[in-house]
Amino acid sequence: MATQLQTSIKRFSYIVRILVAVLAGLYLALMVLFNLPQVRSYLSETISAELSRKLGTSFRVGDVHVASINRIDLKDVCLLDHQNDSLFKSKRVSAQFNFSDLLHRKQIIINHLDLFDTFCKIYRPDEKTACNYQFVIDSLSSPSSDSKGKIELLIRTLMVRNLNLRYDCLDKKRIYDQLDPNHLNLTKVDADMRINKVAKDTLNVRLRNIRLKEQCGLDIKRLAFNFVAGPSETNIHNFSLKLPYSFVEIKQVHAVNEGRNKKLDFRHNRFSDVEIKGEWVPSELAFLYKPLKAFGDTKYKLSARVNKEGPTVSVASNLNTVGCDDLSLQASAVFDIDKWLKKRANIKADIHQLYISSNHIKQWMAVLNSRAVAPEVIDRVKFVSHQGTFFFGGKKMMCKGTTSTHLGMLKESISCDNSHLRANVESNGFDIGALLNVKPQLGYIDGSIEAYGILKPSCKLNFRSHINRIAFNHHVFGKIHLDGIYSPQNLDAKLNVADADLDMDLQGKYVFGSSRQLMAKADIRQLNPKALRLEKFFTGDSVSAKLFADVQSLSPTLIGTASIRRFKMHENGREYGFDSLVVASRARNGLLATRVQSDMLEMETTGNVAFTDIPAEFYRMIKNEMHMLPELFPSNKKRGEYAYFDMRLKKTAFLEHLFKLPVRFEEMPHFSGFFDRVEN
Repeated sequence: MATQLQTSIKRFSYIVRILVAVLAGLYLALMVLFNLPQVRSYLSETISAELSRKLGTSFRVGDVHVASINRIDLKDVCLLDHQNDSLFKSKRVSAQFNFSDLLHRKQIIINHLDLFDTFCKIYRPDEKTACNYQFVIDSLSSPSSDSKGKIELLIRTLMVRNLNLRYDCLDKKRIYDQLDPNHLNLTKVDADMRINKVAKDTLNVRLRNIRLKEQCGLDIKRLAFNFVAGPSETNIHNFSLKLPYSFVEIKQVHAVNEGRNKKLDFRHNRFSDVEIKGEWVPSELAFLYKPLKAFGDTKYKLSARVNKEGPTVSVASNLNTVGCDDLSLQASAVFDIDKWLKKRANIKADIHQLYISSNHIKQWMAVLNSRAVAPEVIDRVKFVSHQGTFFFGGKKMMCKGTTSTHLGMLKESISCDNSHLRANVESNGFDIGALLNVKPQLGYIDGSIEAYGILKPSCKLNFRSHINRIAFNHHVFGKIHLDGIYSPQNLDAKLNVADADLDMDLQGKYVFGSSRQLMAKADIRQLNPKALRLEKFFTGDSVSAKLFADVQSLSPTLIGTASIRRFKMHENGREYGFDSLVVASRARNGLLATRVQSDMLEMETTGNVAFTDIPAEFYRMIKNEMHMLPELFPSNKKRGEYAYFDMRLKKTAFLEHLFKLPVRFEEMPHFSGFFDRVEN
């Protein structure tokens, strides 16, 4: 019995060996047959003819090589579009099929599709017209609506080496040095992708790597990830994007779909603790926004955690500059993704810590406005540190926090609701003099300023300020109040100072536009010249006066009137002064006529502005002692050519005090004269 069993086994193994040998011989014979020059030529001609007939255009295959029973290589493939322009060219197209799925599932599964040295040219005449490859899709689509008769095509693994892809929308103007979605030119594209499953509600893709370049400057060194999405959850693993000097990495994203329809919908996904890490060189993204080149070699290091619950997304992030301390940011934000997609952003952010240097502020200014020149005040700040909250939603905006520099600290609160603005800024020992570079005339300031009003359609802002303490010209003043109203037409302001060394009220109005006008009046009840370092002009212990001014510009004519009333100066128990001094001037085309009337003297001058502009000269004398004052009167390089004057003296008391000598006249003098001089 055992002998018969052994004999049967030997016969069966012999038959198997014979069968394997026959199949191997048949396989080798077929390989030899398919690779005969005549057969390869026949296959290439047949494939070219059939696909040309099917597509309705020229399709050429230079050579066909059957590498195995289920693998075929096509060389020198060329497909023209219906305008006889090259649509697809490839040195080599290699495909490995799975015929069992074609027989059982009516699916053509290409296990591997490899493209080498490929060129694709895609274009469309305009946005409403289909691309030049649409005929390929239409030709390969099944005309039957019965899904049972359709044969599905599935590519499991796609490998691309040295692909050049060009896309143009012919009716759109080309944008150079910037990523233009209407004109793309991708070069040196290498891709390796595996598609594990594609269904109505399921997608499983593994992108091993993509490398590409675009003529605008985009250079992707690596893009890779695993993506698995189903009706109930979505997973992304090992996401990696690398540019020459930047990269972003996401280790894992696990999102649970909470939508009722159980479809792939990001808006209804929920995920938590998604960690994002990377380094970013903004200048590498200049192809998206040219001014980013201003960042140069600046690199940022980013780390963030993202959570999503329904439509609500929360982000906590850290951002720092690499290799320097120009920027450090710790912040968190919450926003609604549904409102974001509908362009109704709703964002709430908490800035836990922001530190930015003055150099980095200037970089950002150059990015936001390349033509803007950064003011010198930024260099004086050196750095800015900020903590606070920010909210933006619909027509509402709110910002609240504290900002500090080496000059001091500010507390700010700003809100805007449907064009209604309310802002408040408080300072406690802020060195405004160093900020404006007018030290030592101006120093530290303690106080607050509040503004409220309407921005649109017609701007109108009310503001008021309370200054508890301010260092001015080596003296500390307090109890200062400023109120006013601003509009595009005019500015009204009131100033009240109730300090022991300066007690005054000032009220003014400035009218904007072509007919500019300045009106002001002041009531100086008490002024200590020593406190303001004005001893050169006022030698007394105290000064009081009432001042009025009205200046109007009606181009090319300037008309002005200024008056000083009840001027009194006290010194060593004596009082000096005058009741009235009125100066009326009219300037036109470089000529000025001035009339001075007072209880001391009367004077009229006519001539070149540079000779007779007495208020300007007096103002420059004060400005030499108080450099922080603005430049109100332009200086003339060429002095006046002539001037007439006529003056009558009425009183001598003020002259006696001015010269410290007794002045007596039998008859009050009368002076008149003419100057004729040119001085360069």
